[in-house]
Amino acid sequence: MRKTVIATVLICLVTVVVNTLGASRGIRLRDDFYWEVDATEDEQPESAENQPAHHGPAVVSAATLPSIKCQFALWGNGDYYNLGFEARLTSPLETPISYAAAAWYKPVINGITGGEVIEDEYGTYLCTVDFFVDEYYVGAGSAGINVKPICNNSDQQAVVDEYYNDTCGVTLKPACSDVVSSGGSGHFSWSPWMVGQTGTHAHGGWGIGSVFTEIETVRTNYLYRDEIRIESGYRCPVHNAEITPQGAADSRHMHRKAVDLLPVTLAWNQTERNSLATAAENAHASWVEPWGNGYQQTMDHVHAQW
Repeated sequence: MRKTVIATVLICLVTVVVNTLGASRGIRLRDDFYWEVDATEDEQPESAENQPAHHGPAVVSAATLPSIKCQFALWGNGDYYNLGFEARLTSPLETPISYAAAAWYKPVINGITGGEVIEDEYGTYLCTVDFFVDEYYVGAGSAGINVKPICNNSDQQAVVDEYYNDTCGVTLKPACSDVVSSGGSGHFSWSPWMVGQTGTHAHGGWGIGSVFTEIETVRTNYLYRDEIRIESGYRCPVHNAEITPQGAADSRHMHRKAVDLLPVTLAWNQTERNSLATAAENAHASWVEPWGNGYQQTMDHVHAQW
């Protein structure tokens, strides 16, 4: 059964490429041709004579789901021209959903393409349209429709919504099943992993887990010196944006692939930092925050990510 999805409209203005036409007419396109891309549920693009004369960015808006529909038009100054378009709709994983192309000798050309979203494939569905006059490329417009799942639990939904809010700057687009309220390993429970997720960020204990297996390996590698504890594990996007100093725009903490660790009893210094960093590196961390260049001197933890 198809899961219910909803879309948030993401309007994207794309700089239009304007070239001087090399056809026999020698018309300068920025003076004579206009295009608009508009996706709505029920409306077709207005006729050319009713459209405002505008140049520059193509304007694209979004349709409702589960079907996405992109409509577009290209017109000139009222004369007949060889007008054409190529339109594509692709999924977040760049799977082609629909394609349309046509060319007519008309004063205005209208087109439409669309299709259904792919089940369990969430993120930005991208519609792009290339326009042509006498087979010369004259411009393009594109826009995304952000598709997100609807969860049964309100706290779970609140977490999902943050990931699909483009102002948060996170590329991960989780499904409802990715957002859980429990987890852990032999030496680390769910609560330390969620440390900092309090107040408006608590979300009832729901979050995205985690790198517990990797943390256990770091503990094993460092145990000859001390036990370790989690200072920061999972962060929801809003929490990541509000911490001081602000978290990285697409921090691996939001991807549940990073953790800040520190010794339980030993005093923090560069030597201790190096020992804990080595333990993380030997746990196959893809990056461990370095000591120098403003990092770590004022921090009592090692940041490691996978």
